[in-house]
This record gives sequence, structure tokens and C-alpha cells, in this order.
Amino acid sequence: LAILCRAFDITVGADVKSKPRRMQDLLALRTQVGDLTQNYFAEMGPHGYAALNVLTDYATRPEGVMAPEAAMHGLQQKAGSWMDGFITAIKDPDFSFDNYLGDFRKTAELIESL
Repeated sequence: LAILCRAFDITVGADVKSKPRRMQDLLALRTQVGDLTQNYFAEMGPHGYAALNVLTDYATRPEGVMAPEAAMHGLQQKAGSWMDGFITAIKDPDFSFDNYLGDFRKTAELIESL
């Protein structure tokens, strides 16, 4: 979920629980991404290609769309851009997922806690 948040620049503030529509969108996103992750990781194993499939599948059929600019075409472009940037990032010998995900890990944790 944290990688998806980073790839699609999804951020959530602590005040989200006071916004019913936003919470509904986030719950739909959480459910869809959880299902996709379970399916692709079971089928392919827990690796980068499975994660990429989760991102591209979500981008093709998004539930819980976060903003108007998050339309399907925009999400597909972001998935491609994320892949290019991620490939570059993991080539760095000092790469760490903690640093790479940064605050998006907190966003994912907040979404998971809803």
C-alpha cells in the first residue's frame, strides 16, 4: 500500500476521519489494493513484478479515486513514471525502502487503520 501511495502521490492527513466521503474512498482503495496484492503475490510471488501488476491493475480500474486528476489515464502515466524512477532508485547501493517510502509509509499505515 505504501508503494501505491508513493506511485500515485496519495497523502492523507490525520483529519481524514472527519471526512466521510474521503474515508469511503480510502476504504475502497484499501480493499481493492489488498485484494490485488493478495492475488498477484499468490500467483507470482512477492517481488517487483507482482507489485507493478498491482499498480497497473489499480490504474486501469481504480476504486476510491482520490482526486479528479487521478483519472485512469493519469494513473497509468503515474504507474509508468513510478516504474522508471524506482528502477533508478534501486540501482543506488545506498537504497533503502524506509528512505524511499518516507512519509508514504505513514499514509499507508493511516489508511490501514481506518
